[in-house]
Amino acid sequence: YFVPPSGTTEQRGRGRGLIAGGVDVPSAPSTQFNSIEYITISSMGNAQDFGDLINSITSVGSLSSPTRGIFAGGLTSPSPITYTNEIQYVTTASTGNAVDFGNLTADRRYMATCSSNTRGVFMGGEEEASPQDPTDDIKFITMATLGDAEEFGNLTDATELAAGCSSPTRGIIGGGDNPADTNRIEFITIASTGDATNFGELTEDRTSLCAGSSSTRGIFAGGRNAPTNYNIIDYITIATTGNAQDFGDLTSTINQAFNIMSNSIRGVRSGGNPNGATTLNSMEYVTIASTGNSQDFGDLIQARREHATCSDSHGGLS
Repeated sequence: YFVPPSGTTEQRGRGRGLIAGGVDVPSAPSTQFNSIEYITISSMGNAQDFGDLINSITSVGSLSSPTRGIFAGGLTSPSPITYTNEIQYVTTASTGNAVDFGNLTADRRYMATCSSNTRGVFMGGEEEASPQDPTDDIKFITMATLGDAEEFGNLTDATELAAGCSSPTRGIIGGGDNPADTNRIEFITIASTGDATNFGELTEDRTSLCAGSSSTRGIFAGGRNAPTNYNIIDYITIATTGNAQDFGDLTSTINQAFNIMSNSIRGVRSGGNPNGATTLNSMEYVTIASTGNSQDFGDLIQARREHATCSDSHGGLS
């Protein structure tokens, strides 16, 4: 007998990861990108062209619903330093260029992000005020509509260069700095508003790490505590609280690969900066439900760091 597929047409066949923006080798003159690439997370192989962001941008925050990939804030010019409050989106199942969504309440970069099916949350980051200090501010958007971000609450401390992930109910933020690097993990309840609560600690104090999740487990990978770059991967059980545990290792020391694209089974890291002078085009993956070292996935079209990633099937989405 025939069983028709569930979900809307846009929701069927989910499993796509997006890679957007970023910058190349961190030496002058560096080049910022507006290009978007995509992968199929369940397979292995090289990324393909998706389209372009509205502008060339780095240090941008990203999150996603089952149908939309959303990119917010970031650095539009390194000299003079210029941040943006712009939010833009793409339809993940198709290919094409990003269009305007709305605005953050301030020009901001280096945010951690998380999302459920309906709501996206931007946590911490660095605002373009003088001085350019980290913030503890949390904002949210309703992803199916268009409009500006709204007030959610506050982190327990101002934080930038942290990493975020989620289950369908909880958002998690780990690591970051202000100005010292931290191992702090906090959580929020995405469907409500309010301040973050202490969750536990990572295995190392570090910043510029990346995170991804299934619906039950979050992983935090790479990062930096100057002068040390890390290849470590930690994991947590999102529904509980407690300290992170060792998961395994990346194939090399990586920082400034701000997010991991994930579905319910795999987390995929893309690009990054291993030593301050080199930018990678490599991708590697882990199986989230297990523990162990990462394995090769394929290559990006463009080597990049300080870029954004998101997917239509990560752990926050049912």
